[in-house]
Formats: sequence, C-alpha cells, structure tokens
Amino acid sequence: MAIPPNDTSKIITVFKFPNEAPERVQTIPPNSDLYVAKFVAGTVLSVPAASLSSYSGSLLVITEGDVEANGSISVLQAAGHNVTQTKIFTETDHPHFEAADFVPSVTASGTTSGSSPLATPSLGLNQFAGLQLVLFVAIALVVMLIVVVVALMIRRTRRVKSMP
Repeated sequence: MAIPPNDTSKIITVFKFPNEAPERVQTIPPNSDLYVAKFVAGTVLSVPAASLSSYSGSLLVITEGDVEANGSISVLQAAGHNVTQTKIFTETDHPHFEAADFVPSVTASGTTSGSSPLATPSLGLNQFAGLQLVLFVAIALVVMLIVVVVALMIRRTRRVKSMP
C-alpha cells in the first residue's frame, strides 16, 4: 500500500500477493547482499549483490508462508503508472522468513562481489555453532598462552630478586 504525503487519508493498493502474506518491505540499496533468516529451517538464505544490481532503489517484498503455504522474495519496480513484480525466490512449503537485511558487498580489492546464482541457501545454524566453537577454542588457547607467559615472567622476576 502507498499513502501520498499530501493526502494521508488516501490509501492506494500498489500490488497484491494472492495466497501469500507480505511480511517485510525494504528498499534495495546498491552493492549489497541480501540475507534472509528462514526461522523454521534454521538457515540463512543469501542473495548476492550482483543478482540485485539492476534493482537498486526498487522495493523488495518478502512474504512468508506462516498462514498460507507460499512465501516469496519479490522485487517491485515502477513502470509508468504501473508496478511490475519479479520473483527472485519462491517456496511452497510454509516458509517462515523471520528477518532480513542488506549488507554492503565489498571484496578485499574494494570491488563488489561477482555474479552467482540468484538466491542460494547459506550457512545453517549448526554451521554457525561450529564456527563459534572453533573461535571459542582459539580464544581460550590464546588466553591460556598469555597466562602461562605471565606466570613464567613473574616466577623469573621473583628468582632474580631473591638472588644475593
């Protein structure tokens, strides 16, 4: 729906999504990857910036299959006095898209990421937990190393001070 700023009592239906429940509407920023949480599946869906580059400034509409069976990620673009819809992802088994955000996509060389499939499943929650465990173990090892080095330095200092 749209509400003109000069007449807030006038509500205009921009686009209808039959058999879907629109959940989120966002403007597509330039050079940004899209990440969408699939709550029930415990995964994150990613759409690379290269796949969205021609839609910059358009509206992204995410519907979820909480009540209806269908859920989708669509781009709405103005075409004169009309609006066109381009579906970039569809799922028909009650997807529950819970959160979505755009993240600037820049590689080490400072350029935007290259092209890849339009929408691809990303890391599942179990993979995130594995990465967190590895990070925790690495930090624990570094802390232990620091404690050992400090203890050895204190011991050496006490030894030097106790010498006549």
